Amino acid sequence: MKIKKFVFTCVLAVLLSACTGEATMAPDEIAGTAMVLGQTKIAETATAAYTPATETLIPLTATSTPTVTETPTITTTPTITFTPTISPIPPTDTPIPGTMEIYFVYLNPTEEDACGYRLIPVSIGVLPSGDAQADVATVLGRLFSTGVKYVGGLYNPLYASNVQVQSVGYDSVHQEILVQATGHVIRVEDCDWTYIRGQVNTTVKNIPGVSQVEIKVDDASFNDLVSTDRAK
Repeated sequence: MKIKKFVFTCVLAVLLSACTGEATMAPDEIAGTAMVLGQTKIAETATAAYTPATETLIPLTATSTPTVTETPTITTTPTITFTPTISPIPPTDTPIPGTMEIYFVYLNPTEEDACGYRLIPVSIGVLPSGDAQADVATVLGRLFSTGVKYVGGLYNPLYASNVQVQSVGYDSVHQEILVQATGHVIRVEDCDWTYIRGQVNTTVKNIPGVSQVEIKVDDASFNDLVSTDRAK
């Protein structure tokens, strides 16, 4: 609208000039001039058209978030190795023909004898070697290491004692066994000395080729240690 108004004004001004005699151009020139002026103004106006501001886009810089990799912690479970404890074969009260035996106590107290008892043989499941020394060492080692109070319902008066055989000697002329041992012989019940003395001596004498027995515990006579005259 402003462009048309401006052109109209310019044309009117030229015409007025012509009417008053002040014009020096012919009508054709006036019309051409008006058209040129109008086109010039339109061109200027078009040139002055609004130019939008140019926006410069700043590219976004991607920020990389580091990936955290967790290294698993390996927990090593220690392997537990059990070392088996070698225990002597427990004696059995079931007779095994030909095997060596050790003796335990069948308690049989009476009014006349408060310490009344009987010795009952129990097999250790081992055949005799024919060597008296070796066989005595075997049966005594098994008897002293039994470590329980009862075996098949039979009383073991040595259960509280701690005796180990160190050596066994043998006099073949007199068929005598000499045993050297170490440790402690302990009485728990009142009649234990009687029971222990009969239990140990009978076990040794049951070995073929043995008639006499002498046992020493730390150089002390075993029979003296288990004498009924000895106090607890």
